[in-house]
Amino acid sequence: MFSMKSAAIAAVLLWILMLYYLTIQLFGLQEKGYGSEETAMQLNEALQLLKELRKQNAALQQTIDSQKRDHIDDVQLEAYKKRRRNQRVNDEDAENTAHNKELNEATGRRNDLYSVEHEVSRRLVESRIWEMFYYLRVHYSDSSKKGLDKKHVEEQMLSLLATASNMSEVDDAASWRQKSLQSLTESIQRKIYEMQAS
Repeated sequence: MFSMKSAAIAAVLLWILMLYYLTIQLFGLQEKGYGSEETAMQLNEALQLLKELRKQNAALQQTIDSQKRDHIDDVQLEAYKKRRRNQRVNDEDAENTAHNKELNEATGRRNDLYSVEHEVSRRLVESRIWEMFYYLRVHYSDSSKKGLDKKHVEEQMLSLLATASNMSEVDDAASWRQKSLQSLTESIQRKIYEMQAS
């Protein structure tokens, strides 16, 4: 676009300079009092130059108009592509929403079955069990009591840890967490795609 403007400005300046030059030549000839034959020749040359400049102006105007049309076509094509991408993303959103709704209806559960508090509590229980396990392990390693008590406590703690780990499998929280993380990931990826497409 810059070269088009520059070419147009250069053509207009050239045309003004030629007009100025011709005007000076015509007035200069009249003041000097040249003969009519010489004046007629210079006038013919000036008219020829003027015709040539008009042809050049017309050619430049056609070039500018064609480049404007090409630019408008490119802008319209890009806008069409952007609308198609947005439509495709909206269609995918609608499909995902319908798919999630079908999954929820099939399992008979709502999306908000488990709360953040539930997950925090589950993790807190698990971390406390681990703390207790390491505490008792250290306590029994320092103690002179060895044998059945130590072994029994370790087995009970490991059993409790396994039960806490499997708790998410029993109440289906693991699949809920996985679906929740998957929907969050898809949402973030969609937003990134939209930002890149813009």
